[in-house]
Amino acid sequence: MRKVLMTSAALAALALPAGAADLAMVLANGDYETLSDLRGGTAPARARAALERAGFTVLAEDDADAGEIRARLARFVTDAPKADRIVVALAGHFRHSDRETWFLPVDAETGDFNESVTRGLPLSAVLTVLAGHPGQAVLLLGAEAVRDAPRAAGSY
Repeated sequence: MRKVLMTSAALAALALPAGAADLAMVLANGDYETLSDLRGGTAPARARAALERAGFTVLAEDDADAGEIRARLARFVTDAPKADRIVVALAGHFRHSDRETWFLPVDAETGDFNESVTRGLPLSAVLTVLAGHPGQAVLLLGAEAVRDAPRAAGSY
């Protein structure tokens, strides 16, 4: 599934010629310290390479911890207003509440609500940046289904 989504990111971004200031953020988490690992293959790297070939500035991190995610997001928020088109591709574990979804860092210990709120990347922040580029922004999310995974106490 992740391969399809990441490939879609590259294809969607490449549909039009790249502008002078196109920006992408690609975060691919698969090697989690405590949570189950995810198989990602080479799809994130291929998507990143395709975006770079198309002229995008790509802010990328594989297996990003909470600090690395914050650093990439800070630069993305700073650079996005200058970009013509933007692409965000996130692959890894996500946690959801009835009002928010968080992308979890590889150093997440439990992925429970408290940790998601304090250490995860809220998708609402990403969507706020994307909203500044109507018709010129793409968001792709990739995650593998985890079968028969036990739910942590307090999970939702």
